[in-house]
Amino acid sequence: MWHTVLKRATCKNALFFDADLRGADILGAEMLGAVFDGARTDGLQNIRWATFRWFLSPLGGRPSYIPFPGCEVLEESAMGRYTRQENAGRVSRNMREKT
Repeated sequence: MWHTVLKRATCKNALFFDADLRGADILGAEMLGAVFDGARTDGLQNIRWATFRWFLSPLGGRPSYIPFPGCEVLEESAMGRYTRQENAGRVSRNMREKT
């Protein structure tokens, strides 16, 4: 996968075991829960702009990409209320309009 363009890719819980990611571009990629065991990541581009964790309020609500005091750190992709995009097909249109 060297020099692969993964811009805005959803790679939640992806397994990059022993992958050659040298020079790959991950601008805006969702990498929540991705595992990079043994991966070559020399020259990985735009790491700063990829998402590796979300921050949750103990009071509920949507996840934030920016940490704040008292937040809980979510480093894995979770099914249910946190990952709207993963579960978009599970809820009928009427239910989505009500929420």
